[in-house]
Amino acid sequence: MKKRWVLAGLAFVIGCIGVAGVEAAAVGYNFDVTTFYQFGGCNSAGTICAVPDTGFLTVVNNGASTFTGTLSLSGTSPISGGFCPPTGTVTDSFAGVFAPGASRTFALSTDSSNCGGFNNPNGANFSMVGTVTLGLISEAVSLSVDDKDIHSGVFSTSPCDGISTDAFVLQGGSPTGCDNGDPYEVAQAPGTFQFVVSDHFMCYTVLAAATLPPELVTLKDQFRDATLTRTKAIRLCNPVDKNGETPWAVTSPDHLVTYAITQSVPPKFNGVNGLVVKDQFGTLFIDAVTPNGLLVPTFKSLMSPPPPPTNPAVDHFVCYTVKTTAGQPPFVRVNGVKLVDQFGARTVDLSKPSRLCNPVNKNGGEPGAETQPGHLMCYETQRSEGQPYFTDVSPIFVNNQFGPQQLKAITPTELCVPALKTGP
Repeated sequence: MKKRWVLAGLAFVIGCIGVAGVEAAAVGYNFDVTTFYQFGGCNSAGTICAVPDTGFLTVVNNGASTFTGTLSLSGTSPISGGFCPPTGTVTDSFAGVFAPGASRTFALSTDSSNCGGFNNPNGANFSMVGTVTLGLISEAVSLSVDDKDIHSGVFSTSPCDGISTDAFVLQGGSPTGCDNGDPYEVAQAPGTFQFVVSDHFMCYTVLAAATLPPELVTLKDQFRDATLTRTKAIRLCNPVDKNGETPWAVTSPDHLVTYAITQSVPPKFNGVNGLVVKDQFGTLFIDAVTPNGLLVPTFKSLMSPPPPPTNPAVDHFVCYTVKTTAGQPPFVRVNGVKLVDQFGARTVDLSKPSRLCNPVNKNGGEPGAETQPGHLMCYETQRSEGQPYFTDVSPIFVNNQFGPQQLKAITPTELCVPALKTGP
């Protein structure tokens, strides 16, 4: 979904631990990257081994989706010969299927701190170009991160250039590419980075302690341009781990609040028929009937009021109630979906599709959002047989572009999952 901090291959780092993703993702994934410097050892192919020490990068597929494509570690050094490639340029790559649980290790040279630094001032580059697949959905991805953006969180001062850093592990801890010597290089703390997208949400009806004043908003999505009135908060949507696919979702800060919306300026929405939506539960043939909610990126806390998100990792969405297209097969109930979020664990049944949510450009703040392929398909949930009833959660402090509020979660109502849409 949106800028999970990688945009067209450009990585942004939050704090000391890098987290990244792609625009409007429809398939969740979790690729964990670690950089380290050690004596001995070889890359996965056994073609580059430490003599006596060098930098290595390991990537692990800790998600539920399968990556198919090319994984590459590449760099160009100002020094050639000796421990470094004769041309000064090297790529260590793997092409093929990278399944859940798979691990791969890459290296650039037999002693990378002797190569004068790679791709100064950014360091070596790791990339993944291909597709991710989960169930019926596949999506193209192009992920990339530089050595300078893979952080350990442990700062130390490079002896050879006097620069304090917690990055550049692959070239011995020196941002300028000078040689820090073996003891310093192998003592570096490992750097870590994630390419991660978790776009499942469990939504709860809420009551607000105080309502916000109504506000006009302009919305541009794949169906239309419209001016609507945003009224009260009606749902809080938590990131959720579905069937054990995305366990990191439980600690994700990226929430959504759904606000009711009413038509403010003509023309009225007349519906869109003949849509085909694919998600992990199958293929739906639906019509969009009525706009009924604006989803807004939100930070949440159960302890104290949080700040609003300044660079939210999820899109805004405008949602529409849906019905099955005439003549098409009805939805088949899905039972026993296991969910874990910040309110606890539960098992639910999906009774019917309830809403289709399109990425939306709100008030001109996200131009191009209306062209993004990643949607959310929401399903009405019911408590599975034998499961305990939900206990209200309060107070819940939320904050977003519309301001802070205090909410009370009443009932789990919907599960929203990544989806791809085709049709008019």
